[in-house]
Amino acid sequence: MAGRAWKDEPTFPAPLRTLEAVKRARVDRTRYFDLLQEMEARAILVFCPEVYHVGNDLNVRVFVDCYGIPEDPATGSANGCLAGYLVKHRYFGRERVDLRVELGLNQLT
Repeated sequence: MAGRAWKDEPTFPAPLRTLEAVKRARVDRTRYFDLLQEMEARAILVFCPEVYHVGNDLNVRVFVDCYGIPEDPATGSANGCLAGYLVKHRYFGRERVDLRVELGLNQLT
């Protein structure tokens, strides 16, 4: 499980392969609230390398139901955790990340 190493972090990163998988992502509230009992993480961040717009590197969605917000439209702090995950796992094959992240389902041009 990708997030096991991140159980003490505020965000649980979940890498997905396709934009379609990110679009279909949903939170099973029962499992989510059970998971909160075992982890410090409150946010679930799903991401993939497929994007809506050329020039972006990742598409990201963040779910934070425990705060009464099913999906976070800004994800600033979650993206900080994502950067740590990307570096630790050398997601792009390097130790540094400098990337452009698009957020959410409906991207405006």
